[in-house]
Amino acid sequence: LIDKYIKSIIKIIEYKNILLILTSLVFVCLTAYFQIKFNITEYPIYKELSEEEKNEIDNSVSISFVGDLILLENQVKAAYNNGEYNFDNMFKYTKEYLSSSDLSIGVLEGPVANTDYSLGNFDDGVNLHLNFPVSFAEAIKNSGIDLVTISNNHILDQGVDRVQDTLDNLDKINLDYIGSTKNRYKILDVKGLKVGVLAYTYGSNFYTEDEMIKYNVTPLIVDPGSKNFEKIKKEVINDFNNLKRENVDLIIVLPHMGTQFSHEVDVYQNTWNKIFVDNGADIVFGDHSHAVEPIEYMGNSIIINSPGNYANQYNKDDGDATSIIEVYVNKDTKRIVNSSVIPMYTYGNRNGEFIALPIFSIMHNEDLINTISDYEMKRVSEVNDIITKTMLGRVINIDDAEYKYYFTKEGYKRYTIDSLDLSDYKNNKFVKLINESNSICFVGDSITEGTMNGGYGWYLPLVSNYNGKVKTAAHGSYTTNMLLNQKRDEIINCSSDLNVIAIGTNDIRYRNSVSAKTKDDYVTNINKIVSLLKQNNPNANFVLVAPFISTRSDTVTRVKGEEKQKLYDDFSNSLKTYSKNNNYLFSNPNSIITNTLNTTNNKIYMRDFIHPNRTNGIYLYSKAVLDSIE
Repeated sequence: LIDKYIKSIIKIIEYKNILLILTSLVFVCLTAYFQIKFNITEYPIYKELSEEEKNEIDNSVSISFVGDLILLENQVKAAYNNGEYNFDNMFKYTKEYLSSSDLSIGVLEGPVANTDYSLGNFDDGVNLHLNFPVSFAEAIKNSGIDLVTISNNHILDQGVDRVQDTLDNLDKINLDYIGSTKNRYKILDVKGLKVGVLAYTYGSNFYTEDEMIKYNVTPLIVDPGSKNFEKIKKEVINDFNNLKRENVDLIIVLPHMGTQFSHEVDVYQNTWNKIFVDNGADIVFGDHSHAVEPIEYMGNSIIINSPGNYANQYNKDDGDATSIIEVYVNKDTKRIVNSSVIPMYTYGNRNGEFIALPIFSIMHNEDLINTISDYEMKRVSEVNDIITKTMLGRVINIDDAEYKYYFTKEGYKRYTIDSLDLSDYKNNKFVKLINESNSICFVGDSITEGTMNGGYGWYLPLVSNYNGKVKTAAHGSYTTNMLLNQKRDEIINCSSDLNVIAIGTNDIRYRNSVSAKTKDDYVTNINKIVSLLKQNNPNANFVLVAPFISTRSDTVTRVKGEEKQKLYDDFSNSLKTYSKNNNYLFSNPNSIITNTLNTTNNKIYMRDFIHPNRTNGIYLYSKAVLDSIE
């Protein structure tokens, strides 16, 4: 009898488990269906820099680095106008980055000799013999770059006897340099830090390794399999020892090495990077590959294997994917804090100039947005993916473009959102409720959750300086019905002193079985959400936000034009009436948002037809909600 009861219980348990599994499968399938049907993609929510990390960055010494500053034949010709060569445009959009660093370093990959200028374009069958006008070096200096290394494979392109021309011309314009064997190392004072700098090249075009050793023009490193390896290694170690005797705080090494057009580090680089770090290098700024390569932390040291070119007309093999790197050093401990990456795209204009454009600027500078065609934007997006994946270890979607991407030993970390300036909103009813509340709950869909934007919900600028607890009950692609049916307990647990509800756009756009069919159904659902939030907090305050608009380019919505607008108006007006009847605050920010989008390029604020971007969009939405409070 006992066995019979036990078997019966097991069957019941198994039956319930089967039901649970089937229910879970149905939910997963439905979720997948809606994601495919409505083109919904969720992006990872990244870790944020802590307040301690941000403060350390803000109080650090910053050192930036760009790769190959190079001019091929056509680049020189394109810069000629009225008897002069002008290269200032190359640095127009990077100057703010380079000049803001405490020390900016670049790679002058070629001579500035008193001979004919660059011959060859790399892919035209002509052997490259580079040579740059002095005005190029002047443009480099004016860009904010403080120091260049001349130790590279093109420094002897005009012959050994012409190297002195380069040194003389750089001296004349007071552009500091490293890479001559006359001064194998350099010591700089950077905001009180005593910084030692070394530079090396793997070799030089048209000269053998033995000839390089014989002429001894620029410091050399050689292949680990070379007969000269041990000899050269001893010379390099001696350079480090000489710097250490100078009691420097920091050692930077600038090696020109690596496999061209490769995003991977080779044995040559790994061997020399370890030698450098083992002998005291704190920062290794490598280049030569003409392609971005990974950033590595080795103990307390950091290795930038390659930032790619600066702006090279040869944009095949991902030559148009480049970056500026910035490394932060603690003033007191002299240790590396972390680093940041500024992804760039090399843009060729109609005049034949090639210009380095930070991708953040492309996404948020209206002049550039109107300059870059939609066709070319596809390549910009590919470039962004290449750089972030290679250097940060993960693809950061281009619509989440940041001014700088911070890269720590733990990997990429996003910078926290800055707060809106609320000084003009002291009498705003919503702001007063925020200040009076110990906790706030935000209920909504993906615009609130931020799943389409790396976790940056529309409301973050309102609460970035808020000291209370912030909670969310928000999910991408959800309608009011879906939220009530699937996240009931989550809504109850989210209950706070202040509850902000901003959901409904998908009810309007989907118009299917998961949507509120009418404005009355919608308000009924909102009332149910309010009731759930009141269960644990009967005296809670509420702010109800009209369903956020989708733009005219919305390809997912089943209703368009006047029909869609009428639904937005009906739902919003019904929500306004409900709010008034219950003494809740109401906001309809859509007219402000629409007017802004109608007078500017949408890309400045939006990542697509419905989601605000993390740089300008969420600030627009937060401010629009505040300005529309009733």
